[in-house]
Amino acid sequence: MLTAIAGCGPYSAVPADRGAPWPLIAPPNYYRDGGARMDDRAPLWDWVRLGGFSDGAECSRYRDARIANASGDEEWAMWSKSRCETAERAAGARLTPDELTAQ
Repeated sequence: MLTAIAGCGPYSAVPADRGAPWPLIAPPNYYRDGGARMDDRAPLWDWVRLGGFSDGAECSRYRDARIANASGDEEWAMWSKSRCETAERAAGARLTPDELTAQ
């Protein structure tokens, strides 16, 4: 988990409770032709777990703070594409078209 965000500059302690009911997840990076691309159409069970929270509001506050304090474009993109989902949904299939546009 931390290796996924290690290249994103300094960050506050990441809540890493993997058993939490509200995980914060980000699309995985797929590498092709020497570059990385975040794939928000990957199944959610393949997304990177960035932290875990006891409720959705706490997760959203943490995510919003990370977006506001991003130190560069790559870090901003990762946090902006991240999502707070229930544990059940985070273990599931791809985002629906409606979920892709609702953020």
